[in-house]
Amino acid sequence: MEDMLKKIVEMDEKARELKIKAQQDKAASVEEVSKARKELYEGYLEKARERARKNAEAEQQHADKEWEVTKKQYEKISSALEAEYAKNCDRWVNEIFENVIGD
Repeated sequence: MEDMLKKIVEMDEKARELKIKAQQDKAASVEEVSKARKELYEGYLEKARERARKNAEAEQQHADKEWEVTKKQYEKISSALEAEYAKNCDRWVNEIFENVIGD
């Protein structure tokens, strides 16, 4: 009988040890999963930031190219207007003068 009680006590101690070990393993697993989740999140966040930076650079380059096209168009139109003005300035002044002062 005493032998059986001793075995029961031993089994109870082993069960308690297993329970403690299982709780420690669970805590370690939870910590490991949390750490892995955080690393994964940081990795995705870093990739998103890098993608945003590259997109911003590409958009800036595109905007710069569009600005150059617009600037060239403006310069072309401006040059044409100045040439038209130089060609017709005297005639326009005379016409305005005649319309205001004339008969």
